[in-house]
Amino acid sequence: RNLLQQNPFDAGIDPLRLRVRQQYEEILFSAYDYALRNDVEQMLWKTVFYKPIEAYRRRIREYANAGSRGNNDAQVKMTHYCKLFRDFLADASLFYQNLIQKLHNTFYLPSVQKTIEGTEFLVHTSPPNAQETNEQTPQEEHKSIHSCYRCYIFLGDLTRYHRDLHEEKERNTWVNAYTYYQKAMFLLPENGNPHNQMAVLATYHEDEFESVYRYYRSLAVRKPFQTARDNLAVLFDKNRKRNDNLAERISHLAAQIGKRNGKGKGKRGNTAQNQEILKCFLRGFVRLHGI
Repeated sequence: RNLLQQNPFDAGIDPLRLRVRQQYEEILFSAYDYALRNDVEQMLWKTVFYKPIEAYRRRIREYANAGSRGNNDAQVKMTHYCKLFRDFLADASLFYQNLIQKLHNTFYLPSVQKTIEGTEFLVHTSPPNAQETNEQTPQEEHKSIHSCYRCYIFLGDLTRYHRDLHEEKERNTWVNAYTYYQKAMFLLPENGNPHNQMAVLATYHEDEFESVYRYYRSLAVRKPFQTARDNLAVLFDKNRKRNDNLAERISHLAAQIGKRNGKGKGKRGNTAQNQEILKCFLRGFVRLHGI
């Protein structure tokens, strides 16, 4: 509670955050059922990681806005906080990679092993000795898999936040978040959260069609992610309000296609025009479904 109330940038906050993180992790492995009943995993994420992440993102946005207005001091500070944020994200990602490894080593989860084979944080590639693991019922194994599933969602989010670092090479890093969400989806395909997160990724490069598809998938599963319904409504609303004269553009393109075919120039046309046709079609498809 004290950690939540403190400013994430206060002096001495890092040792406190580390101590709280260690305590949460100790509870998770010493009293696993108790930890699950009391949602320790979510408390760990929100208290130790998400609150400072929000603080970093907010501060970077503030300095970025000031820097865009010619404030050189703000630009310097933004660069400084971007570096701190990058280091924070790297440390948080390493923590969750290690947590997946520890869960796998403790319970030996074959389905989890499939998601981490070939990665640097996998220790066991074959079942460890019986003394090294805790034998689980199918219900208990599902709980352990769900813990790893959550870790992959968190890893995807941590990777996605690189988009806020205002550097081109860092912005491209968030694309890797897609892989983590896919791993989460592999573990629990009946859960809709990974699809929702993939839809958010699609909005970063303005792919409304992909976003709509993922939001629908997020809702059309046994355990739908209800937030996707609100996100879908927001996407449809933005699409409707877009002042792009879509009907006129489609009519214009249709007329051009008619002229092109009439002159016998072939069916393919030029690449740019074909891409524009596809773009208009997909945008119209989204608009139609948002009516």
